[in-house]
Amino acid sequence: MKITRILTVSLVITSMLLMTISIPGAQAAANPGVLPPTARVQGQALGEWGAELWRAILAIPTSQNPIIGNPWPTCYLERIGNVGISVTYGFSGSSECDMPVGMTLFVAVVGSECSTAEQPPYYGGNEEELQACVLQFVPENLEASVDGIPVRNIGDYTALSSLYQFELPAENILGAPAGSYDSVAYTTGFLLTPLSPGDHTIHVHGEIPNGGFVYDWIYQITVTN
Repeated sequence: MKITRILTVSLVITSMLLMTISIPGAQAAANPGVLPPTARVQGQALGEWGAELWRAILAIPTSQNPIIGNPWPTCYLERIGNVGISVTYGFSGSSECDMPVGMTLFVAVVGSECSTAEQPPYYGGNEEELQACVLQFVPENLEASVDGIPVRNIGDYTALSSLYQFELPAENILGAPAGSYDSVAYTTGFLLTPLSPGDHTIHVHGEIPNGGFVYDWIYQITVTN
C-alpha cells in the first residue's frame, strides 16, 4: 500500500527547557524561528529525527495508526527523552491540535523510507541497498510556511538518515511479520523554536513523483500555558 511508504506531514514536539541544541559554527538561521539544517537537537540531526518519526509510526498497530486515518487522542505519538513525536497523517487535509508552551516542533514536510521488512521497490538487504532504495523517492515541489511566512530554501532541509532499527507489532501497516527490522529514511523537515501562546498555522506541501504521491496539509495549532 503506497501510503505506508511515504512519510507525510509530521510534527516532532521537543521541550526547549530540557533539550540541548547544537548549531555547528554558530551558523545564523536562514529563516526566523527555524533552526538551520545543521542544527542538532539532543545530539540528533534532521535525518535522525526523520528516523524517529518512522520508528514511532511503524510501531503502532494498523487498527490504531493515524497514518491511515485512525483518530489519535493527543498531538504527539510518544516521547523520546525530552522529544515528543507528533501525529503523522498519510493523506492531504488539515487538523487541529493543542500543545504546551515552551516546546519546539520538528515539522516533516514529506519523505519516504525503505526497509528489510518490505517488498521491492521498498526493500533493501543492507545499509547501502537501503540508501539506494530510498534515494529513488526524491521530494520535489516543496513548500512550507509558518503563520503565513514562507520557509526559505526548504530543499536544504532534506536529510538522509543513517541505518536504524524499528519494531513491527503483529498487526502492522507494512503487512510484514512482527519483529525487528532495519530501515533508512529520507525526509524534508525543519525544527522550529517555541511558538508563542495562542493559535498558529503551519502549511506544508510536497510531492514524490516516483512514488506517485502529492501531499498538502494544514496544521492548526493552539499553544497553551
